[in-house]
Amino acid sequence: MKNKIFVILILVLFFFSYLRVFADETCSSSGYSVFTVNGILNDEIDAIKNKDKLKSRFATTYNNEPLIVDYLYNPTHLAGIGDAIDAVEQGLFNQESDYDLVEMLNDASQKVTTQKLLLVGHSQGNFYANNFYDKTASQSGGVPKESMGVYGVATPANRVAGEGKYLTSDTDNVINSVIAKVIKILSPNIHIPLQNGDGNGHSFSDVYLKYQGDKIISDIKSSLDKLQNNDEQVPQDPCISPPELTTFHKIQSVAFTSADFVINNTSKAGVYIADGAYNIGATIGSVIHDVGLVVNNTISGLLANAIDSLPDPSSITTIPVDVSEPEKENSSQEKIPVTADEKTATVEPASESNKKENETNNIPQPIIPGVVSHGGNGGGNSEIVNEEISPIVDTTAPLITTTIDENTTLASGEYNYDNLIITNNAILTLEGDPLSLDSFKGVKINAVNLTVTEGASISADQKGYDSGQGPGAVEALSASSPGASYGGLSYNNPNDATYGSAIEPIDLGSGGASSNNGGGAIRIVVSDTFTNNGIVSSDGGYSSSGGSIYVTTNNLVGSGIFRANGGQLYQFGYFKSPGGGGRIAVYYQTSSFGGIAEVKGGCGNYGNGYICSNNGTVGFFDTLNNNLTINNSWLFQKNDSPFNFNHITFTDDAEVTSEDDVNITANDILMDKNSSFTLGNNQILNIPTITIDENSTLTFSGSETITTDTFNLKGNSILTILPEQILSLTIPNINIDLGSSISANKKGYIEGPGAPLENSLAGASYGGVGFNNILTSTYGDDTEPIDFGSGGRVGNFRGGGAIRLISTGTLVNNGTISANGDLVSSGGSIYITANDISGSGNFSTNGGGMYVGAVFYGPGGGGRLAIHYKTFSFSGIKEALGRCGNYGNGAVCSEDGTVKMINASFSSLKTITTFNFGSLIPEVVGVVDEVNHTIVLTVPFGTDVTTLVPNILISLGASINPSADVVQDFTNPVTYTVTAENSSTQDYIVTVTVSPDPNLPPTPDLDTTPPVISALSISPSPIFGYAKIGDTITLSITADSTGYTAQTVNVNNVATTDFIDNGNGTYTANYIVSSGDSDITSGTIPASVILSDASGNFNVAYTTVIPNNLKIDANEPTLVSAEVTTVTTIDVVFSEDIDGNTVNTTGNEFTVSGHTVSSAEELVDGIITLTLSTAIGTGETPNVTFTSTNFKDLAGNQAINPTAVILINNLP
Repeated sequence: MKNKIFVILILVLFFFSYLRVFADETCSSSGYSVFTVNGILNDEIDAIKNKDKLKSRFATTYNNEPLIVDYLYNPTHLAGIGDAIDAVEQGLFNQESDYDLVEMLNDASQKVTTQKLLLVGHSQGNFYANNFYDKTASQSGGVPKESMGVYGVATPANRVAGEGKYLTSDTDNVINSVIAKVIKILSPNIHIPLQNGDGNGHSFSDVYLKYQGDKIISDIKSSLDKLQNNDEQVPQDPCISPPELTTFHKIQSVAFTSADFVINNTSKAGVYIADGAYNIGATIGSVIHDVGLVVNNTISGLLANAIDSLPDPSSITTIPVDVSEPEKENSSQEKIPVTADEKTATVEPASESNKKENETNNIPQPIIPGVVSHGGNGGGNSEIVNEEISPIVDTTAPLITTTIDENTTLASGEYNYDNLIITNNAILTLEGDPLSLDSFKGVKINAVNLTVTEGASISADQKGYDSGQGPGAVEALSASSPGASYGGLSYNNPNDATYGSAIEPIDLGSGGASSNNGGGAIRIVVSDTFTNNGIVSSDGGYSSSGGSIYVTTNNLVGSGIFRANGGQLYQFGYFKSPGGGGRIAVYYQTSSFGGIAEVKGGCGNYGNGYICSNNGTVGFFDTLNNNLTINNSWLFQKNDSPFNFNHITFTDDAEVTSEDDVNITANDILMDKNSSFTLGNNQILNIPTITIDENSTLTFSGSETITTDTFNLKGNSILTILPEQILSLTIPNINIDLGSSISANKKGYIEGPGAPLENSLAGASYGGVGFNNILTSTYGDDTEPIDFGSGGRVGNFRGGGAIRLISTGTLVNNGTISANGDLVSSGGSIYITANDISGSGNFSTNGGGMYVGAVFYGPGGGGRLAIHYKTFSFSGIKEALGRCGNYGNGAVCSEDGTVKMINASFSSLKTITTFNFGSLIPEVVGVVDEVNHTIVLTVPFGTDVTTLVPNILISLGASINPSADVVQDFTNPVTYTVTAENSSTQDYIVTVTVSPDPNLPPTPDLDTTPPVISALSISPSPIFGYAKIGDTITLSITADSTGYTAQTVNVNNVATTDFIDNGNGTYTANYIVSSGDSDITSGTIPASVILSDASGNFNVAYTTVIPNNLKIDANEPTLVSAEVTTVTTIDVVFSEDIDGNTVNTTGNEFTVSGHTVSSAEELVDGIITLTLSTAIGTGETPNVTFTSTNFKDLAGNQAINPTAVILINNLP
């Protein structure tokens, strides 16, 4: 049955194998065709792969004409024996035609559809390419020679038909070590250094294209440029006429097809071929024995390139039958060595069952021969020596190199490459698909190696969402509106939210202004090395957000750019704010990348200022060591939380923030080189070592939970806190180097408990009383201070913040720990508990200085500092100073705050348990209030409170001052201070009251009603015009009763004099205008009045003044400048308008050195024009002096004199 099937197969092949279907395509004069011709022992799959790898390096057009890349197949016959014979005949005997050439011509008649044709031969394919050219170039039915060319790669021939170019390496062992020894070939013209795994250096794709791809493509393009159109090939005919097929050719076809079918589908034949590839040399050697060593060497070399593709002999049954020839006697044997590139290994011995099968089928075991030469100097005969050498089979698929050297576009989707190179300033554009339902709407590139050369780029710029579209867009397009956000928030974007992941960014950027899109989405996965010396970008257009770049690679190298920037401000017809930055995440195992990664928000001039949107996120992730490096901007997002790394680095001006409720775990974190990190609310940091270095700043939110062992502040770095939040840190070890600080400066209240009364000019209090503040304005605990400092009632000045540090190990402070207040504000709190405190730095909670503006505000009081320690060797500064300033005619200071040093090794108990007067009958027992720390006692009427002796019991080990059992005057409250063993203190205020005389009538009810003021007026009224320096303004006060005392009576923010009670519920006070007081040019002159009654009741400051038109001019006119206007006129400028009636028109009140003033006149308010009798020369700058005692301003203030200025002379 099998024999019948085989016969039928032969008949079918004979009669039907040449019923060709010719192409309908015309022979176009437009376009180029490049056809590869493969070498020996390549199957059609190999031929197609070689063609595809070459094709991948070209665009679809060349010179604006279509470019077709295809192949003509050089098949393998009889497992390579047929090809080896052909190669011998072609190389030694210049055979010009054989069965395969006819097949290629026939194949070309169907495939070639353009006039311009280039054949690219490799190895034996060069013989066929040359012969193809000879058969068709300017031949009947062929191609005119000006339209056809040949290019050779690894050629064993001695020419390239049509005088074409070629490329052969001197490291190609097949060509140079074998073939070149026996036939004349073209000399090598390139040196390709070989690497491990490159074999014999002969492979088309894995050697020549891999290392010299750019050269090959350049040569091919040069060859294409030489091809011309012709008038001989007509469009309706095939470009190449099919050859006539003889009966002998058909018989050959049947024979080859049948034999190849049997060999390729018979396992035992496959065994023979796999183990005996080198035996082909011996077989052919016996056929053409007369060519001897020449033939054997040629065949062995041609076959060597294909050995690696043979099946693994260890997986095939071998037949151990020795058919080798006997070794000749007395012969000198010299074996041709097998090079390392030929990859040899030992074949495993056959099993007993295999031996039996081999014996039954009588199939000999193939032996791989070596060639032996007899005689010296290369002479003598040759013979085959049997040697059991089996090839190692390399099953690794060869890598295809795809080169993009001109602008190319990829639609959204996923693309796979082996080696991808973007070069020659080419731009690989990656489209986005916003309408896709997939989560990833961009382009994903998978590659073994990816290289972007300098000048080249991968771009998804403006390939994201359309204008006004996307999660971060604001829809309004025709009016001024915010731009789009993504990784960074666009300026003034009301959505107030970014979107997507920072650690796995895959989103498109959102669109901004009309016709401007967001950046696209780039996903790159490289299994080996990603070299970026160019640009990988996903920028947004005007007002659009940047897109995403997400890279995963084994090795990251280069010095190029990763970029996903937001677009600039749009201002063409309407304004649209800049776009926010995009997102970049790069994952690698090793990196030497030294380039740039940026996700900048766009900027632009908007209105009167320059605005920028927020930067996006960019992170570098070391997957081998699980490290995170941020050197740009970054946001720890809740949707990416929790984070877990070995090492985290923020460097190179990194700006890092965090959303609320984010958890970060790492072994350590390093911030350096001007980096910043602001924590979110309820953040959890679990990081044993935190180091802040090189001018970096860490900002707490106040609600974070931090678990760490060591906190290091170095290199002028800062740990700080958000306003009105306690900076709290509990860790074993804190190290603060010189120049670095933990700072809560200006982080306290804007007002607060110690702020001065409204409209008061006093400084704020906390631990110490602010200047001119009331004595009761201090607050808080001096031994455990956690309150914020208070602000003054001017501007937005804040008091000092609050710092709470607990160090269970060592606190080393060689820098600064501070909670100082701003201007007019009080210092804040520092409360430290530490086992060991050392260093020579500074602890301070100082108040802020005086504010000097239109009015003066007093300086702030000191804060509170409490240090609890067990070991203390600190030698630096500990202070809570009240600040000073010049107020009026002298210096004024606020009160210092409190500094408490408490040895925690001793008891901290400091209470008064009893406080009695035992000498009185009956004994008087005090009431102790431990909450408010007060003691109250009431003694009988008639008791002399000036000579009382208290009996006091206090905590064990504590002391008290004043001492117990000592006579004390209790006419006024007395403060007793209890000091614990650890030096901490607690004050108690003891108040003694005397019972009323039981024989007196009842006292009237206590008066608690404050004075009531109903009106303030400036007298006389109405008044028009100015009050000048020295004038008196009278303030009239209408109240509900007589007998009140003035507490604060101010006019124009200046204290009045001559307060008079008129006895009818009205009062008057005088304000004398002084030089330097505030000018009032419009509105009502301000006044503020606080009165008190006999019971000590104060009214709230009354400030409503009946409107009047009086103005105050409290400043004398002064000479400001003088400038030449013409050669004989000078404009003299005063600080204010001058009463023209006081100006002497003769000008004798002015002198100009070197000139005579002939007249003076005020032509413009505040400017007097002087006329000179002599001209002023170019560049002359004499002094102008004013000496008048008559000049006055409109209010009558006399000008200050004498004064002089240097003349400004801009005459040409």
